[in-house]
Amino acid sequence: MKMVNDVNRALLIMNQTAAWCKRKNIPMMPSWSPKNLTREGIARTLGAKNNEFFVFELDGRDIGACILAVRDLAGSWKKYGYQGKHYYVNKLAMADEFHGGDYSKKILDALKAKAVVDGVKSIRCEANAAIAPIYINNGFFPHWSFKGRKSGKIFVRLAWYRWTPDEFETVWRGAGKFNLRRFIYRMIKKFLWFL
Repeated sequence: MKMVNDVNRALLIMNQTAAWCKRKNIPMMPSWSPKNLTREGIARTLGAKNNEFFVFELDGRDIGACILAVRDLAGSWKKYGYQGKHYYVNKLAMADEFHGGDYSKKILDALKAKAVVDGVKSIRCEANAAIAPIYINNGFFPHWSFKGRKSGKIFVRLAWYRWTPDEFETVWRGAGKFNLRRFIYRMIKKFLWFL
């Protein structure tokens, strides 16, 4: 699997995915509407640059696309801090003929391999609740869910980490105030220590 920087091919696949989700009645954020799935629309909503559009190639065929940045384009991850280098994935999409099968796993594995090679600590993204299990079944950790403002549907923020278990605790740290997630995590960790 190769990742190639190509804006036009990436936009074509993203539009195919938006149309497929509409046919399957899968809720998508407003940023997936056809008027926003243009180079100008994505620059306006996310501020993505041309060098952040990638296509996934397998055996010479385009199977998927995404926007991959080292900055939080959507501004969704402030509560987990920005220490270290992280990849932020937006608009992860699959070409029409490759829905189903294990192609989504191949794409996520390619992202993980790139993160390891580039020395990136985590891959962060968000997905609607219907698609989130694909990420979770491929090693992504669900952080928190939220309701879309216009759609009213539930979306999940997820991340894959290449951190050690001790480093993993920093995910729960919050912004220096009391953090319920950190407290629960530490209690579980103490309990498991005595087993």
